[in-house]
Amino acid sequence: MHYTTMKHRLQRIGDLLDADLHDPRTRTALALALEAHRLLGPP
Repeated sequence: MHYTTMKHRLQRIGDLLDADLHDPRTRTALALALEAHRLLGPP
């Protein structure tokens, strides 16, 4: 994937979540949420 494409996708994700992806706390919270979702599996 091209760098610019990844940059735009991350910006879009940040916009959709209304989150500052430059903030380490936000990134940590999102990473933990994704890991919890992966561990819990589908409902």
